[in-house]
Amino acid sequence: MLVDGGVSADVAVLQAEALGAGVTYVLPSALYDAAQPPPRGPAPLAFLALTHVRDTLARSQVAAARGPVHVLPAPAGRVTNPVDFRDTPKLISDGYRLAAGWLASHGWQAVPVS
Repeated sequence: MLVDGGVSADVAVLQAEALGAGVTYVLPSALYDAAQPPPRGPAPLAFLALTHVRDTLARSQVAAARGPVHVLPAPAGRVTNPVDFRDTPKLISDGYRLAAGWLASHGWQAVPVS
């Protein structure tokens, strides 16, 4: 009955603007590291293809936005199974570090995680 909004709008910039947002901040969860060797096998290749489709859609949504859109840096990693959460603690740590660095470089103060 309920589905994550990422299914229809992974980067909901246009939806945010339709609701009145003047400036949008995008916090990607992770990016594919193109320096990694390509995955092997049909399922990992399908996940990689889906990643490329989602990235293309996200770029087109950001380009279509009327207001400023700030895309913060995200940790890069290998293509994994979307239900494999072994890398989650590292992705959270790396994402926090990257976002805090971006915020600091733009005059914002990140809130420490307890």
